[in-house]
Amino acid sequence: KLHNRLPYHSLTVFSASGTTICPGDNVAIAGEASGSGPEGYSYEWTNDIYGVTLDGPVQIVSPEITTNYTLTVSTGCENMASTIVTITTYPIPDILFTTNVDEGCEDLLVRFESSIDPAAITSQIWDFGDGRIGAGSIVSNLYDEADCYDVNLAITTIDGCESDATFTDRICVWKMPVADFSYEPTNPNLLELSVEFINASEFADTYEWTFGDGHVSAMNNPTNEFPEWGNKTYEVELIAITDKGCSDTISKKIKVEDVNVYFIPNAFTPNSDLFNQTFKPIFLTGFYPVDYHFVILNRWGEVLWESYDFTKAWDGTYAGQIVDDGVYVWQLTFMENASDKKHQEIGHLTVIK
Repeated sequence: KLHNRLPYHSLTVFSASGTTICPGDNVAIAGEASGSGPEGYSYEWTNDIYGVTLDGPVQIVSPEITTNYTLTVSTGCENMASTIVTITTYPIPDILFTTNVDEGCEDLLVRFESSIDPAAITSQIWDFGDGRIGAGSIVSNLYDEADCYDVNLAITTIDGCESDATFTDRICVWKMPVADFSYEPTNPNLLELSVEFINASEFADTYEWTFGDGHVSAMNNPTNEFPEWGNKTYEVELIAITDKGCSDTISKKIKVEDVNVYFIPNAFTPNSDLFNQTFKPIFLTGFYPVDYHFVILNRWGEVLWESYDFTKAWDGTYAGQIVDDGVYVWQLTFMENASDKKHQEIGHLTVIK
């Protein structure tokens, strides 16, 4: 028995020409076949990058890199045809940049410099992670709060493609300490030379004290004994330092006040026993009188001895000889060196040989 065999025409496939897109953009690829076979047309798309098969004459694809798409059409048996569509992607430069610093204490000024060839792009937009943005190949940002910040750089290429990259925790800013202190007594003087310092600093781990008198300390709450020197001002400095090396400095001036305390004996014995051999006013250590004048007179008002140096003392002599036993008059005049207050005193002393 004879069977009639229908003639089949060879398949021919036509496709849209390739195109160039930005990576990730959508683009349509399409093909059309002619010819015949025992079955209807079957369209199958494959590519040389991704292991995915797509069925149908028209597809929407979004390649990230240049990709060859192969369309194969069949109608059954061995009647098949194929064509290739190449989708080219525009080049995207690597997004990289450098900084002058990556971490530091607040307020931290960071200079960002793009490493991208300026001929390949038309714009660069920076997001510094702290709510501020910038534009250009070289930008700066001042970070004024402690934290770690993600930095994003978005670019537009000369082909109009947009791309961006985020760098996690790219800039880390450390907390600044706050240095502060108080002290007791608040008005030290020659009778209260020991001063206790109360550290009121915040966010610090170590401390460096200088007291202006040559003394230093690394204690949290130190005590300093100032020299016996009245009417003297010292600049006390505290540096508070964090474990990251961030530091803050504060200084305060502390004045050690004079205390006008002195004693004048009422007798002395200028003889050979080596005791009580001289006579002069005894001032509190650290008090230095100004315009000092001390005079010894006899009962007739004749000056036997005088001095303008408060460290000098009368040895009981006049004209090279020890004076006779008896009562003599002294006169003392001086001013306080912390003020214009003048003191004038008159008294008696007894000379006993």
